[in-house]
Amino acid sequence: MSSDPWVSATQVAEHIGVSQEIIYKWIKERNLPAHRIGKFWKFRIAEIDGWILRGDMPNQKQTKSVALPNAIEALSIAKREIRKER
Repeated sequence: MSSDPWVSATQVAEHIGVSQEIIYKWIKERNLPAHRIGKFWKFRIAEIDGWILRGDMPNQKQTKSVALPNAIEALSIAKREIRKER
């Protein structure tokens, strides 16, 4: 069982730099890791980060979000940090 706290779609959107609408779109179209709890979607940040690092996140041509470049930059930073840890 994970000790990561459950977070909301708003928190995930802020974490990766996209709109909340894009989060819901990615749940439907891109298999963004999400868990339905009643009428709410909940997430684990570790699952979201893993999804991004695996390359499952859409590229810029697959979405109209203007915030996506921020998420791509966040991914680049995360990859550099992982390389430093090795």
